[in-house]
Amino acid sequence: MEEGMTHPAETWDFGEGDIWYFRPNEGHMVQGLAPSGCTYLAGYNSGTFYDPDSPSLGAWLEALPADIKAEGLGVAHLQQKTAHRVLGFITQGPEPTADLDSFRASVMKPPQPAVKLTHRYQLSQQAPKAESEGGSVIVGDKTMFPISEHMSGALVRLRPGGMRQLHWHTNLDEWQYVINGTLQAGVFNYTGHYEESILHAGDAGFAPVSSAHYFKNVGDEDCFVVLMFNDGQFTNIDATALVGNMPAEALAADLGIPEEVALALDPTIPTVAPPLKPSPHCKHECASGQAEE
Repeated sequence: MEEGMTHPAETWDFGEGDIWYFRPNEGHMVQGLAPSGCTYLAGYNSGTFYDPDSPSLGAWLEALPADIKAEGLGVAHLQQKTAHRVLGFITQGPEPTADLDSFRASVMKPPQPAVKLTHRYQLSQQAPKAESEGGSVIVGDKTMFPISEHMSGALVRLRPGGMRQLHWHTNLDEWQYVINGTLQAGVFNYTGHYEESILHAGDAGFAPVSSAHYFKNVGDEDCFVVLMFNDGQFTNIDATALVGNMPAEALAADLGIPEEVALALDPTIPTVAPPLKPSPHCKHECASGQAEE
């Protein structure tokens, strides 16, 4: 529910692959539906936010004097002292049995106008922003989900050996959550400060704004990773874009490599890099750095 004289509101059934966005301090609730309930991943644009400490209707009313609750909500029996109850972040209620239209009709009291910008977006129906032999990236940001002004996200699929290209973000912190599989992730913050980790299902990674980073599927199955960013506009710069826009002699001097090697660097490797294929001019020993004689 949004602020305003008429309090615009909306209710949706969410399914697999859908995302929602609630702006700060908008009233909202999430309820699991039969038969299986739901598991969802919540993200916030602040690393210090703790959802269980956020204001809730139950905690608010519990703190009020009984006569104030009764007068404010128009129910006389609320004047009676209620039994002490434990206030939980997730409470168990009855399973909803009404369809979406009936549920909407039952809760819109008084009837509310529709919101100007929907809080729901079906990310799974979005075409990939990048796709290659190595996998794909589906992005959801304010370009296609206008209400999401201060957060954006992506669903990354990496095939075995596929790698999210070496890159950085000029305006975004990046949170990574591994849905399944095994991920190798590296983050370079500044000279002498590089960290590399192996992430498994349920693990989270973090790359601060402007840090150079990558992650690669080192398992034997497709790996899915959810990314969250603390700005509504997704942007990034791949290392290949920088390499492709530098003169070979300058690149060679900067990296301390022969100019012919600088010329051989491939700036066309996609955002999701496929596994590196051996050069036809190199035997298997090249993998260990031994060139063919």
